[in-house]
Amino acid sequence: GAIVLGRVGDIINYIFYTDHLTEFNNRAYFDKYLKSMDKKLLDDGTVYCMVDIVNLISINAEYNRQTGDDIIKLFKTYLKEAFGKTKAEFIYNGNGSFVILADGVDYITVEDILRLFGLRLDEREEYKNISLEYKIGIAETFKENQTARKLLSEAIKNKKEFVSETA
Repeated sequence: GAIVLGRVGDIINYIFYTDHLTEFNNRAYFDKYLKSMDKKLLDDGTVYCMVDIVNLISINAEYNRQTGDDIIKLFKTYLKEAFGKTKAEFIYNGNGSFVILADGVDYITVEDILRLFGLRLDEREEYKNISLEYKIGIAETFKENQTARKLLSEAIKNKKEFVSETA
């Protein structure tokens, strides 16, 4: 019976807490995560980062929804590749917005990882004709022991704009 119940839990998690385009955790999962973290302080050196595809709406309009979805999948693939063996947790928050909860990785390492991600986007073979505008925000807990929400809003505040053009 326990195996069946565990399986049901996995299925429910997949249905309710997984974004089916990216296979990352979804916004509902992230909301639940943030709520569960409300009363907790994060460990020193916890890094959150956000990656937003800024021009996703115009890509959908100019090309089509499938192209937009393909660009989202491209970002997903390159983010997973870039973070590699780190214990990062990936969330697709909808509308071209990714959140990465990097545990046990410091700010400088995450910066390097995201620099590699940007280079990978610049060297892509797919959709070379499309200019990709994106923002990256990174924040790390220091001595002030932040909550998840505070760290997330700091990552949002720290967003910088990038453009990837291959043509």
